[in-house]
Amino acid sequence: MITDWTCPEDEVPPMQSNGGADSNCVENGTRDLYVDEPLEVLMDTRLTGATAVGAMVQLDWESGTFKEVPVDITAVGQGEVEKFEYRQRIHEDGQIVVENYSTDTRALTATGTIGAMGLGDDADDATSGELEIDRFVSIAK
Repeated sequence: MITDWTCPEDEVPPMQSNGGADSNCVENGTRDLYVDEPLEVLMDTRLTGATAVGAMVQLDWESGTFKEVPVDITAVGQGEVEKFEYRQRIHEDGQIVVENYSTDTRALTATGTIGAMGLGDDADDATSGELEIDRFVSIAK
């Protein structure tokens, strides 16, 4: 989802659409990007950065046709990596099932282009998002 904001000088846009009660920013418009074909993304396992270069197939809502949109985005990890782990051991049908789930996340800023739209190319642009790696292992004994 990409949202265009107009904000007073030195104010950062809110993280969600509609601005919230404590924001002086005005939402100019939001565009949801629905990708119908996978786009290859290369990400560093330490979450220091990621790139997405190539083309994605995007539905043009006005014409009802699919169009290829060039993509060239670089994301840079910001701040610390946050880690979450969850483990459980289940006795099920005479077996023991051990499940391990972990996720690492890190905030990001992005630059580049999606079609003709630039990200982070103007002094007042603000980008945000999250890099994330999820792992799940399930072993039955």
